[in-house]
This record gives sequence, structure tokens and C-alpha cells, in this order.
Amino acid sequence: MVLGVSSILLFKQRTVKDLISLLIELNIKHVDLFLIPPYLSIDNIDEIASEIRDAVSDVKFTIKAPSFSENLASILREIRETTMREYIETIEIAHRVGALGVIIKPGMMFHTEKKCKDEILGVFTESIRKIADKASHYGIKLLLENYYYPYEILRRAESFTYIYELIKDYNNVGFALNIPHLLESRSSVDFLIRNCSGDVLNKIELIYLGLRPSPWENSTYIQSITHSYYEFVKIYKVVKPEYIVAASIDPTITRLLIDYLRDVL
Repeated sequence: MVLGVSSILLFKQRTVKDLISLLIELNIKHVDLFLIPPYLSIDNIDEIASEIRDAVSDVKFTIKAPSFSENLASILREIRETTMREYIETIEIAHRVGALGVIIKPGMMFHTEKKCKDEILGVFTESIRKIADKASHYGIKLLLENYYYPYEILRRAESFTYIYELIKDYNNVGFALNIPHLLESRSSVDFLIRNCSGDVLNKIELIYLGLRPSPWENSTYIQSITHSYYEFVKIYKVVKPEYIVAASIDPTITRLLIDYLRDVL
């Protein structure tokens, strides 16, 4: 089990050296590299990964693929194909920089997609399988992350069970559970545990902690931080993920989350 932080700490004009300083200060050996141009992109990820690796011995990387407009379940072929190319390229980047896993957003179904749901789900399933095969070829974990918007395919507890049926035959495919996203979807870890089988829960290989509704929030309101932490404690009693990531744009929040996590790990 590896405790890590998200590279979104590079936002707000912070440099890679600032990130490295925090890694050394907190004795962290894992960085979740979030591909968000221009801060971190295919043009600079090799340089940034190399700089981190030179400064922090034995550091491990996972890479979070772009996830703002990407959609494997779009009714528009151009969006599906662009998303597929980006995800495949992220896997190739992960192989190049020695990352152990890639995190993707599965997809979204708006009203238009829901009108032809069966057809769209067939295309979506085939896309997931192609990406899973590509990751398997390189020996890389593919982790699907839940989001909180109403149109997300992977959102609440019941959708974890549904997606599990699509990925259960792949040893290299699992879930990245984003606790703030789960809470924002009006769900909870208690509900997830009650409504998912042990097989589904055991597919959770990475857990994100941060502020609601997303890591982009910037508040030192202690109740928001502890809420995410106590939800983590509940799932940690059931599942032992390979990676745990404190995800925040604020170093102070990151420090608090790491301190909380070390109390229970």
C-alpha cells in the first residue's frame, strides 16, 4: 500500500520544485500525475517525471488521463474516437515514464445517449475492452474513476456493480474510488459497502481523498476534510487499496490529509 499526492499541487504558479519539496517534507513516494495541459501534458510529462525521480528515490507514478470533456459513451463518433486516442496515448506515456497505473473517467450518458442506450452501451463496452487490452499489453493497471454529475456512467454504488460485470474478467482493471465525488453524488461509503459484493469492492485499487465536491476546492474548513477522512476509514476496514492519494490544490490541505491518513494506516 502506497500513500501519495496528486500533481494538481502544481497549480497556482507552483513549480515542480515546490512539489518535490513537499514530497521530501512528507516522505511521500507516490505521485498521481494528472494530465491537464498546460500544467502537465504530453509535452512536458517526461521532463517532470524525470525531475521528480531524480529527487525522490523509489518514487512511484500513476497517471490520471484527461477527464473534462472526454467521453467514451458519446453518441458522437468524433468525441469517442478522440477520447480513445487520448486514453491510449496516456497508457503509452505511462509505459514510457514507468507509471504503474492509468486512471480514466469511463464516460457520460446524456439524454441523447439514453435514447439509444443499448447501442451506446455496446460501443462503450467495446471501447473499455480495447483500452484494457492495451494496458494489459504494457503490464499497466487501468482504473476507472467515479464522478458525481448525474449523467456519469460510474457514479453511485449500483453503477460500480454494473461496471464490474464489464471488467471482472480483466485482472489488470479495477476502480479508483473518489470519496468526495461519491459523497457529492448523495451516496456514501456505507451505502457502497452495503450494496456491493466483496468481489466488486476488491476491485477498488486506488482511493482519492480531498474536499467536496472535487480536489479543485480550496478550503481549510476542517469538517470538510475530516468528512472525507472518516469515509475513508470505513472503506479501509473492508478494502486495502494499493494506492491512497491525497488530492488537493492546496499544500496545507494535503498536509492535513496525509497526517490523518498516517494515523490509520
